[in-house]
Amino acid sequence: MIGLAATVMALGQRRGEIPTDRDPRFMGAMIIGGMRHVLAVALASTPKVSQKRTTLGLWVLIAGVMGIEP
Repeated sequence: MIGLAATVMALGQRRGEIPTDRDPRFMGAMIIGGMRHVLAVALASTPKVSQKRTTLGLWVLIAGVMGIEP
């Protein structure tokens, strides 16, 4: 999964959509790891965390890892 994510990150860098000062594999690992943990917490929470709040939180995390505006 990290290798595939790194390929996508590198493509975004070649297209100028993601800053090139970040390692694609590191970004992929951080995004996958962060998503897994956020989703685990959201799904196990009582009361449930809304899908909208979870989605927004994940987007802010991913944008921060990639170095782009959310």
